[in-house]
Amino acid sequence: MGMGFMKRRFYRLRAPSVVAFRSHNPASAVGGGNTTLFAMRTALRIILALGVLCMAVMFLPTCRAIWQFDHLERNAKKVVTAAELQAWATNLLGDFPTNAQKSIYASDLGPNFPRKLLKLYHRPPAIFIFGPTADWPVPHLTITWGGGFIGHTGFEVGPTNFPGWRATNVWAPGVYSFTHP
Repeated sequence: MGMGFMKRRFYRLRAPSVVAFRSHNPASAVGGGNTTLFAMRTALRIILALGVLCMAVMFLPTCRAIWQFDHLERNAKKVVTAAELQAWATNLLGDFPTNAQKSIYASDLGPNFPRKLLKLYHRPPAIFIFGPTADWPVPHLTITWGGGFIGHTGFEVGPTNFPGWRATNVWAPGVYSFTHP
């Protein structure tokens, strides 16, 4: 017996497994490995498209909130006038005693809050009531939206002799809007 016997025996042991492997490969039956490559590329495209879709779904609400925040004053002018806002604010200030400093939410006021203002931003505003003090002899209130990294925006409203505290835009005497990043 020579080495040939060992080579034949080794070949017989390995040959069926190689044939079996090749017979299970669907690409070889079709005519090459291009089908497998096409399937992998298609799967990769589907995974990337799903990833982009998931990112869009995650960031769309944030972009919408930022857009609403940036356009709050412009959208408020479409739904409420300065006179309406001032009439509501002076009535509300009359309900609180002098020297009061109170923080309330729109839901606490119930029907006494202008519902038109609730649709301006995806969250309701906070309302801060300031009674007259030595520093600010005129009572006023602040309607504020925002917080966190986005900043604050809103309105300062008081009687016509209220000069505004941090306001940047004058709507009418006693009615001011502000934006602070």
